[in-house]
This record gives sequence, structure tokens and C-alpha cells, in this order.
Amino acid sequence: MILELKGLSKSFGELKVLNRVSLTLEPKVLCALIGPNGAGKSTLFNVITGLFKADEGRVFFNGFEITGWEAHAICSAKLSRTFQITSIFNRLSLFDSVQAAIISCNKKTVNLFAKGKKLFRERVFQILDFVGLADKADWVSSALPHGDKKRLEMAIAMANEPKLLLLDEPTSGMAPEETGEIMSLVKRLRDEMGLTFIFVEHDMGAVFGWAERIIVFHQGVVFADGLPIEIRNNKQVQEIYLGGEV
Repeated sequence: MILELKGLSKSFGELKVLNRVSLTLEPKVLCALIGPNGAGKSTLFNVITGLFKADEGRVFFNGFEITGWEAHAICSAKLSRTFQITSIFNRLSLFDSVQAAIISCNKKTVNLFAKGKKLFRERVFQILDFVGLADKADWVSSALPHGDKKRLEMAIAMANEPKLLLLDEPTSGMAPEETGEIMSLVKRLRDEMGLTFIFVEHDMGAVFGWAERIIVFHQGVVFADGLPIEIRNNKQVQEIYLGGEV
């Protein structure tokens, strides 16, 4: 088991966003997390990755309890994430962005006498090549088109060589062709590097086209959990979220 959640709850004032959420996740699975806006999906990601502290419950990752750990410690334990709004270093080049992330993960600093550009150079280009951005290594990150910014964010998230990667709307704002390319990249990362993925997504084509397991969130609880065919045929899921047959 790579991830286990036991009774996670999180409230903001009187609003209970997570209500005793429990689930387990096997390694090397592409798992989609879907549900209406406000269902608690991003909050769940924030609790798992240490950005929010749970009011109650426990989180286990890769055999260790990480409940209450700081976000940087969880990242160092090889659990990474991306965000709904793309989070990159806009003023840095692609090379510098990925290199900075790797340097941080390896707890190194660059001083005045270090040949900084040479640090982890091979690893940086390996990651950029894998996400299809090696030919743009010298570009300033802000100059990238939207789809490539999503690729770069994924490259930065790979700096700590994660075992589990949480993707918050990885295909938002993309054309169908770009969506297919990003999801193909996700599958390659799983197949070739053995990563496990949970991705929040509103594009049902991406969800039912790529996910091997689908978890439906509603009002802070796991409303349904199963194979795509099971979720597709679940009448209650159709009523509360899918808006009819899919």
C-alpha cells in the first residue's frame, strides 16, 4: 500500500470540508479523483501534502505515518504534487527551474565559488527530455505556452524522484490534443518510472479514457470508488455529478 488515509477530517470555521475520509491506494495506479466544485478534492490534496493540518485522522505514505509532517518533509519523503493554477518560476529558464528544485531536494546550496550550472546537469536534461522540453531548456519559463507550462510544472515535481504524484487538474485549459499528450506523459511516467498518480480532473474524457480507478468525492466524503465501468454505470454518481449517462 503506497497511501492510506484513516478518518481524515478538516473544517474551516463551521464548514466541514473533509468528513472522516478513509481510503487506500495501491502502487503504480492511475487514480482519478472527481466530484463537484467544493467537494473537498483540493483540500484533501493539501492535507495529504502537509499544506493543511487535519483536525483528526492519520496519513500513511509508503509504509510510514506522515500525519502532521511539514510540507517540505513530505516532499523529501518522495510525495510530490502540482497545482490547479500552474506554479512555476516565471523568471527562470526551464533548466534553472528544474535544477533549483533538484538542488533543494538534495539539500545543497550554491556558493560564489561553485560552478552552479554544472550541478545535476545530466539529471536536469534527463527530466526535461522525458517531459518533451529539452529543446527549450534555455527558454524563460513565462514564455512557454500553457500546455508546456503544465509539462514544466510536472518536471519540477519530478525533482525529488517521487513515488506518488498528486496532480490537481493537469489538463485544465487544454485543447483535446494537448490533453491526450499530457495524459500519455502521465502514463509513461507510471509505466517507465513506476510512479503512482492521483489526479483531480473535470474533463470526463481524460478521466474515463485514462484512469484505472475513480474515486468520487461529494460533500467531503468518498461517495463512490471503483473501476471506470462501475462509476460510469452508477446511477447516483450520474445524478449528483455526471449529469446523465456517460
